[in-house]
Amino acid sequence: MDYFEMERKRYTQSGGGALGIGGSVTPVIKYLLLINLSVFLVQALSKLFLGTDFLPKIFGFVPYRFVNYLMIWQAVTYMFLHGGIFHLFWNMLALWMFGGEVEATMGSKNFLKYYFACGIFAGLCSLIFAYNSPIPVIGASGAIYGVLTAFGMLFPERVITLLLFFVLPIRAKAKYFVMAFAALTFLQTLTNTNSGVAHFAHLGGIIFGFLYFRNFFGLQTFVEQISFSKPRKKRSETRDIPRDVYISEEIDPILEKISREGLHSLTKKERKLLQNAKEKL
Repeated sequence: MDYFEMERKRYTQSGGGALGIGGSVTPVIKYLLLINLSVFLVQALSKLFLGTDFLPKIFGFVPYRFVNYLMIWQAVTYMFLHGGIFHLFWNMLALWMFGGEVEATMGSKNFLKYYFACGIFAGLCSLIFAYNSPIPVIGASGAIYGVLTAFGMLFPERVITLLLFFVLPIRAKAKYFVMAFAALTFLQTLTNTNSGVAHFAHLGGIIFGFLYFRNFFGLQTFVEQISFSKPRKKRSETRDIPRDVYISEEIDPILEKISREGLHSLTKKERKLLQNAKEKL
């Protein structure tokens, strides 16, 4: 069990990390919040002491530099930069309110991979009509829209109640909530092309989330198979392993994962291993 799963298990056993408003602080959400806040503090200090925020030019997603100078790290780092306190506040509020339950359902590792995949895809979508632009695209909004889409896909009948501008109450099922955001974002890409807001990045997060959960082009399978950990040594032949050892080492962890996170959390490799065990045992 890796660090994130140990943290997640501790979170589950303790009854969650609700702060009392509706969100929950799951392990990945906690670290994403801390990293975004820390980077914003660095941005604020650079403005205070240097008189300028130089980070967006280097770590923001600058289409011209990304294409012509192959600054590929920008596709990831731009997600942690924000243009102001309200930009940061609304993104982190949405991440906290909706991300915790999505992470608890998908599993921490799969959620983390999904979050970054949404953000990267969203950034690349901003290249569609601005591939030569020198203006940095910054913010976690693309990834956040992916999280909202995930919530709508995983809990379509869940009723969401929000106060628009903290005044006007809005009550709708999650699936309609996400559809409305998608429609609004699409209209903004058509009508507000010069607003300075990366609406194509927002739309990219929504599109990726939809394709992911429908597993179009095997997208979900591909993302789930991405691994940054050292692969386990493979045994040459399953039949050489004692039955009880095989079950305890290979099958029991998968069954525990299903019980803990749901069948949806299994990777393609784990599903195949479970199917092979069913046939052999």
